[in-house]
Amino acid sequence: MVDPLTVAPAPIAPLPFGESPLIPHLPASDLVASGLFLRHADKPRWLLLRATKHGEWGFPKGHVDPGETLIQTALRECAEECGIAMVEILGPPVYTTYQMAGRITKTTVYYPAMTATSAVELSAEHDRAQWCAADEVGSRLAHPGLVALFRQALRDWPC
Repeated sequence: MVDPLTVAPAPIAPLPFGESPLIPHLPASDLVASGLFLRHADKPRWLLLRATKHGEWGFPKGHVDPGETLIQTALRECAEECGIAMVEILGPPVYTTYQMAGRITKTTVYYPAMTATSAVELSAEHDRAQWCAADEVGSRLAHPGLVALFRQALRDWPC
């Protein structure tokens, strides 16, 4: 059986800043999550969080609550997971859609963002946080599709 989380992401498509919970051209999915590729303002470092449950590193993100927009989700999840609420969104998001176990389709949307906040206050969902250079981000992420999405984002966004 193919590990659904190692499948390469769908081609990156920039999304508008729209304030609808579901952007019309977003692929139909069983699950939708939204998060941030969060860069520190003073240095080229991105925030990674290690999940307590499975020990994998990833970016701040989470599932969209009913009535919530994608950007609201990304900002809420960042504040909840790492205590950083002062964030500047730098541009339109990118997304990836992939198949999970049990034929569940998941779309995850990431916004490019920046913060001047260095201190991280972790929620119980994560046991470690690290500000990482771009190369280190690529080596810490467990899923090649997410690595490819992040690398493409670095080419597309003025970071």
